[in-house]
Amino acid sequence: MEGLPIWEEALILMFIGMTSVFAVLSFFYLMIVLINKINLYINKNKAAKKLNLESKTLPIPKTDDINPEIIAVISAAILVTLKSKVEIKSIKFLNEPDDTSWARIGRLSLIESHHINVR
Repeated sequence: MEGLPIWEEALILMFIGMTSVFAVLSFFYLMIVLINKINLYINKNKAAKKLNLESKTLPIPKTDDINPEIIAVISAAILVTLKSKVEIKSIKFLNEPDDTSWARIGRLSLIESHHINVR
């Protein structure tokens, strides 16, 4: 590069530098996307295995097995909350074996946000 003027040498150096920077940034972008895809695949498999195991091991209670006192308590709670008469047609239980403290805290904050008036 001895015979080139200084501005041409600067342009060539700038082009090589910018090309190498964009090539490295593109490489890191592709690595991040690839790692994200692998992570999603692994997490999906773990979740599928866990859900299959939980659904096989936990028996779902039938409506006939529910104590009438529990139905009375549920209907009373609905009556107080909605302030109108209701008829319970079915009761379905949610299977939540891995009830974390974060889930409980979220439910409590949701319940507290309703500001139910006590007489």
